[in-house]
Amino acid sequence: TEEPVKSEAEPDVSTDPIDVSSQIDEPAPSTTPEPVTEVDPPSEAALAVEPETELEQPEETADALVESAPNSDDTLNSARQLHAEKDLPAAIYLLESENSRNPEASEVRTQLASYYTEYANQLIREDDLESARQTLEKLIILDASDNNAINQLIYVEDKLEARKLLQKGENEEHGGQYQTAYRTYGQVLTYDPDNQSAKESQIRVRNQLTDSYHRQAMQLFRRQELDEAIGFWNKILELDPNHTLAPGYKARALEMKQQLQRIDTKPNG
Repeated sequence: TEEPVKSEAEPDVSTDPIDVSSQIDEPAPSTTPEPVTEVDPPSEAALAVEPETELEQPEETADALVESAPNSDDTLNSARQLHAEKDLPAAIYLLESENSRNPEASEVRTQLASYYTEYANQLIREDDLESARQTLEKLIILDASDNNAINQLIYVEDKLEARKLLQKGENEEHGGQYQTAYRTYGQVLTYDPDNQSAKESQIRVRNQLTDSYHRQAMQLFRRQELDEAIGFWNKILELDPNHTLAPGYKARALEMKQQLQRIDTKPNG
């Protein structure tokens, strides 16, 4: 059998000493990461400089905002435009911001006071009394000499107090506390004399009281407990001087009382 003939183009790696030596002496590519060059920590002087750079940024921003902010005339014009568009709250907000930034701008304060007055009147018409109260308080802070605003604030606060008392009276009435409810409705009318709900509620409670008093008076009258019966009819007449039954029954009780007194004082024959 003939042995294969080696080609000269294929060197024998296993027997060639030169090739083996070349492979051993030549190092393989290293996978170890190259050493990182350490950076010295910043010096104390460098650290001292950095905070100054950070503190300068908000100051520069604030300066830029002040420089870019519109002047009072521009703000007034914008507010008047909003007012013309029926956006009174936005106009007020804009003037409030300008007044905070530039409290010496008298024209801004004057316009703001005017808008506060207009807005308070609008809120009162809409029956939003709590918002009206807050607006009037701002107006008085802006101009403490505005007597109209002070009087209007008193009016609004009276209305708010009347509402709270009206709710209290309704709760008392529903709980059967008619005497207390009657007095509470009277307090409502002290704060708000034109409060129709309080007027109607007080009349309703009054009628319940007078009916109850009359029933008790009649029971006492039949038992000839005349003084107690007369006392209840007096209560009825205090609540309702025009009560149809109390005057007549009271007169009968007084007459019966006099008859009984005459009988008691008549000498025995």
